[in-house]
Amino acid sequence: SFDAPSKAEEAIAQSVVNHIEMNLGYTEGRALQVGIGTTGVLAIKALRASKWRGRCYTEMLEPFTLSMFENGNITGSHFIEADGRRTMLDGKLVCTFSFAEKGSDFYQKLDRNDAIVIAPAARVVISEAFYSGMGVNNILGVDFHGNVNSAARDANHFSGIGGAGMIHRGLTRGGISYLCLKSTHRTPEGELRSSIFPYLPKGTPVSHAGPDLTGGREGARVMLVTEHGIAQVSGLSQWEFIKALISVADPAFRPWLRREAWKEFRVSA
Repeated sequence: SFDAPSKAEEAIAQSVVNHIEMNLGYTEGRALQVGIGTTGVLAIKALRASKWRGRCYTEMLEPFTLSMFENGNITGSHFIEADGRRTMLDGKLVCTFSFAEKGSDFYQKLDRNDAIVIAPAARVVISEAFYSGMGVNNILGVDFHGNVNSAARDANHFSGIGGAGMIHRGLTRGGISYLCLKSTHRTPEGELRSSIFPYLPKGTPVSHAGPDLTGGREGARVMLVTEHGIAQVSGLSQWEFIKALISVADPAFRPWLRREAWKEFRVSA
């Protein structure tokens, strides 16, 4: 349910919206993308009341993006032709699947709606379509090498990776990528632990490899957002990157992370 989020989810979503609004000089006008999960969708819900205006290109279409389109916050989308050309689609929304709560009138709005273009994932989820865009996506963990997990808790399946890898790689060419992370989680055994690690636990699948997080081209920005703040993590040295991760970690785990940063990487954080 999007009506009963946790305090952490609300704080993360608000931080994303605040950052977008405070930086309209480079966030406005971009093609918005949102990934599955409560936190990212809550950010889009809050963004409806902001001054932001732009376009949309997304794998998933949910009610709040559609509402922004109906209200004029979103003016259109685009499509990548077979020869690689980008065709602008004013007054249209492109996606590959939709997602709504039970009892919503969302699907009635989509039915026979000529403004909604639902195309196969093989045609929509391609990296070049997300160049210079703005994505809001949920992740499950990140480590000091910049490896990101969005699919499992250790070796235990949690969620399919979907288009995360292709989307994020596209956003790191001139775009803005907000990665939303709850700073702590519980293991299958019930242990509370940090979602920021020196190294991802054994068996954890990697959704984005380190260079995709710490690098970027053409002015791309990657932002890590937790309930404790927001930090730009792209374009940094490893020393700066590790310090940025620790700055938004859960305060209870920061002493451990600082010790591990020095022990494993000789980084004084």
